[in-house]
Formats: sequence, C-alpha cells, structure tokens
Amino acid sequence: MFGAGARVVWSHLAGRQVSSYSEEWRHGCEVEHLLAMPASRPRRIARWHSRRH
Repeated sequence: MFGAGARVVWSHLAGRQVSSYSEEWRHGCEVEHLLAMPASRPRRIARWHSRRH
C-alpha cells in the first residue's frame, strides 16, 4: 500500500494514516507551517505570489 522506505504517519488534514511521501502529507506540512506564522506573514506571501503570477 505504501512505498518502500516510506513512513506511515497520521495526517490531521486527511483524517487517516498516509505515507510520508504522499501529497496529503506534504499539504498537511504546508498548512501547519502557514498556521505557525505570525498573522501578517501569510498575507504578505500571498500578495507577493499574486503579483508574480
């Protein structure tokens, strides 16, 4: 089910166990990182990305 060498970890975002190599795990890590930032930082990053794309 999971790839060789991958760790199986609990994802709060997916609500189940996922591989540490999966997109679900990557998205969960990104969400946790953004939530840990001061309130103004994610807005500043979003404005910077919207100007570039």
